[in-house]
Amino acid sequence: MTLKTPPRRPAGPGGTDEETQPRRIAVFGSVAAERPAELPFTQAARAVLERVLAAIAAEVPRIARPILDRAVAEGTISRDERHALLSELTDPDRAPAEPAASSPGARGVLREALAAVRRASPQ
Repeated sequence: MTLKTPPRRPAGPGGTDEETQPRRIAVFGSVAAERPAELPFTQAARAVLERVLAAIAAEVPRIARPILDRAVAEGTISRDERHALLSELTDPDRAPAEPAASSPGARGVLREALAAVRRASPQ
C-alpha cells in the first residue's frame, strides 16, 4: 500500500521536475495473509514452553477457586455452575456437552478467572 503526498516545491530557482513529483511513503508492519501452520520452535524450546504451560495449568484451580467462590457467595453463579466452570478450567480437553459459562453471570466470572490466570502467568 502506498500513499501519495502533495508535491514538493522546488528548493530554489534551479529546482528539477523530480522535486515536483509526488513522493511515495512506505507502510511497514503489514500483516501476512496467512500464518504458518506451525511455529518454528526447536524441540528444546517447545519442551520449555510445554513445561511452562503445564505449570500454569497446575495453578489454575488455586487462582480460579477464590473468584468462583466469591461469585457463588454474591449469587452471580450457582454451585453447579461453579463446579462446571472449575472442571472446565482444570481440564479443558474434556469438553462438556454444554458450555459451563452459559449464563451472562457465568461468562463474566469466567472472564474474570481467565484474566486472573493471565496476570499470574509469566510474561
